Amino acid sequence: ISVATSPSSFDKRQEITRLINEYSDIFTGLGKLKGFRVKLHMDETVQLVAQPHQRIPFQVHKQPEGQLDVDEKNGVIWKVERLTPWVSTVVAAPKPKQPGSICMCVDMRQANQAFKENNLHITPNIKEVISDLNGARIFAK
Repeated sequence: ISVATSPSSFDKRQEITRLINEYSDIFTGLGKLKGFRVKLHMDETVQLVAQPHQRIPFQVHKQPEGQLDVDEKNGVIWKVERLTPWVSTVVAAPKPKQPGSICMCVDMRQANQAFKENNLHITPNIKEVISDLNGARIFAK
């Protein structure tokens, strides 16, 4: 009788480290999708909304400007020098586990109402998901 043994956790860590080193260009940076354009289908009957800005907490008052500069330099955002019909509010909050750092998010709830549903992607049901996961050994959250 032969017993299949699973690789030790040390071997798994070595393999993960090897993969990260081999494909380091994938595991660094922001992971922007370059050279790809997305066509958003808008409902023209939805009224354009320019939301007022949110008050930023005093303890993080100066950090958003610095974060916006970094994001602009990295190509995540770009400065608009003209008036735009849509304005979504930016929310800034301190990161609890990283003192001195902030998390910046854009509240897109109003703007999302103007996007038409894309019926090209059909969400799989639970049976299809379970079938796809058959034989899988590693899961990530």
